[in-house]
Amino acid sequence: MKTLVRIATGSFASVVGFGQVVLAGNAYEAGPTVADNNSDAGVFLLLAIGALIVIKSVASPKATQDAETPVDPEKTE
Repeated sequence: MKTLVRIATGSFASVVGFGQVVLAGNAYEAGPTVADNNSDAGVFLLLAIGALIVIKSVASPKATQDAETPVDPEKTE
């Protein structure tokens, strides 16, 4: 009997949940479309980020060999 009640309750909850989703979907209305007026802000943002990356790569020094590299013991005096 408990299994039957569990199945019935689960089915009823599923139907109610699906009904709420359907009703919410029916009530949904798309708002007005906002025109972007040919805004180029995104393009300018991408160009600015690219410029910063180029400036950082030019300004950063190249990797050099460590000053404390291991020395070959046979070549030391």
